[in-house]
Amino acid sequence: MVKEVRIFFSKSNQIMYSFKIAHKIKTIRGKLEMIKTDKDFHHSESLDEKRVMNIEKRETHSFVHVEKVIGRDNDKNKVVELLLDSNVDKNVSIISIFGFGGLGKTTLAQLLYNDENIIKHFQSKMWVCVSDNFKVKIIVEKILKSTTSKKPEGLELDQLQESL
Repeated sequence: MVKEVRIFFSKSNQIMYSFKIAHKIKTIRGKLEMIKTDKDFHHSESLDEKRVMNIEKRETHSFVHVEKVIGRDNDKNKVVELLLDSNVDKNVSIISIFGFGGLGKTTLAQLLYNDENIIKHFQSKMWVCVSDNFKVKIIVEKILKSTTSKKPEGLELDQLQESL
């Protein structure tokens, strides 16, 4: 009798094994249902949609708490060196800062914008936020507003470019 009871509860018994698996599946389904009904969990929204919405709403500024920035000195010094290079023959040089979100690109730009050497070297400076989905007209309007402190009203892109 004892041997038969052991066999009944052993892994080789298909009835008992099926019962255990069914119980585990029921527990997992219950947990999944709790996650589904959790009001903070929105499984229908994709991460890309959230990222695009955040980028469109995001507006940057030029102020930075320098004492809170860690590990950007080398990058900053390299870009400052490029910006202050007197061997450049061109009127305008472009230095791109690019990479994945969260790497500190905006922080690096803020550090450069507020650097004493940059402030002394350049006659004027402007901070304009440009997102992935940008319109040239809006950017030109922002640049003009930054230089004149007035938003240009009712001008076409060609007129805006002339003003710029």
